[in-house]
Amino acid sequence: MQHSPKGTCSEKICSADQLVTRNTGKQLYGLLNGISRRVVVVISADLAHTHRKDGPYGYSNASEPFDEACGSWAATLSANALLVTAAKYVDKALSCGYTGLVMLHGILDAGALLSWQPKLHTNHYPSYYGMMVASIVRKSRMDRQLPSNQNVRNQCQGFFRKMWCIFVLILCIALVSLLV
Repeated sequence: MQHSPKGTCSEKICSADQLVTRNTGKQLYGLLNGISRRVVVVISADLAHTHRKDGPYGYSNASEPFDEACGSWAATLSANALLVTAAKYVDKALSCGYTGLVMLHGILDAGALLSWQPKLHTNHYPSYYGMMVASIVRKSRMDRQLPSNQNVRNQCQGFFRKMWCIFVLILCIALVSLLV
């Protein structure tokens, strides 16, 4: 399943889908910014689903450049990395999470991109699809020390392995129940 805006986007001219998605993010920022409590936004965004030939969607040479562009965006908040470079590859990379990243960019952009501190913790593909973990916090709220990149990377890789095992276990249980 593919949910992705088509076309490319510059700072001034976006495809219609990207513009709607970014504007939705900006509207969400307006709602969230009015809340007096601290808010955490979590975007679950699978990256390319085409890293392996034996995966359910096959292999595409768009998978690595797409994931790299998304990682570059997560590390820098560069609109060009997400809205131009990643947009060139999204249709062949088969990412269902791209739309969420574009919406998050809209949220961050509405809050002034320079007021956020991005940090890419890990970006890799443990199976046929790409995954990344990043944190983006307001610079004015960076009063607590974030964990080191290596510590987060180790925790994330362990988490991805556990989640993959749970997923395989669920599939096995489903298969057994179908056979019984």
